[in-house]
Amino acid sequence: MKITNWFYYPLILTLFTTLLSCQNNDDNPAPNLSVNAKTAQLVGADGKNYIQSGLTVSEGNTATTFLVDDKEMTLYIFIKDFAGISKYTGAAATWPKFTSSITSVPSGFSLSDFSTTADGQVTYKGWPLYHYGGDANPGDTKGISVPSPGVWPVVTSDLPAASVEPDVKASTAQLVGADGKNYTQAGLTVSEGTNTTTFLTDKEGRTLYIFINDKNGVSNYTGAAATWPKFTATISNVPDGFAASDFGTTTDGQVTYKGWPLYYYGGDTNPGDTKGVSVPNPGVWPAVTSDLPTATNP
Repeated sequence: MKITNWFYYPLILTLFTTLLSCQNNDDNPAPNLSVNAKTAQLVGADGKNYIQSGLTVSEGNTATTFLVDDKEMTLYIFIKDFAGISKYTGAAATWPKFTSSITSVPSGFSLSDFSTTADGQVTYKGWPLYHYGGDANPGDTKGISVPSPGVWPVVTSDLPAASVEPDVKASTAQLVGADGKNYTQAGLTVSEGTNTTTFLTDKEGRTLYIFINDKNGVSNYTGAAATWPKFTATISNVPDGFAASDFGTTTDGQVTYKGWPLYYYGGDTNPGDTKGVSVPNPGVWPAVTSDLPTATNP
């Protein structure tokens, strides 16, 4: 019996479509978008064995369960980061950001704890996640000891949630005036001394000051704005030792603490500078400390 050529056309078309589909799949393999859990001994770049509980990393010989990516490369957090905010400013090749789409997670981890930052970095419980450039092989955990244990913990299920970045920060350091002398401060009293003082800065570490002639909610500074710029911000999160209820704003948006309007000093060129404490002489522009008295009413 003779079979006409058109009988084979559907078969040929089906075979061609199947082959094309297979080739496309080979060229564009579907990625594994999940993360996996690995239980193993943590071994740092220093060759020592470590264990981890929460954020605490210490020497030990017990295995730890931690997250790895789909290629079994270890994931880490940076202890200085805040919820959804990376504070790492070093070389990207040393601590590359982990970017992926997380669609499935291993037992012991909750998918709802994963998210991404605005630039696509994956977060876990708010912590941005990283690889360590020094991990050459799957399962390496060398980053656990770099530069010292606890700076770059691995990602474990018992990590606490990352803290929300405060709108102002507390810095404990030696006050050094524009005159090069060392100062200490207690309340409104600024005097020469070599003890450290805990004072407020903005998010970038720039020191904040008050003006001794101001009143509660009222700025009496009439000099150049560039010399003593007003500090304006929205304050919702504050560091330990300070109460959010002590912060407010003046009618023009200047932040106040215990009624004192807050300022920067234009002569502070670097984060952590405290040159303003001696300008024009000590006590005129104190730093913002938790033991400041409430400003007097106008």
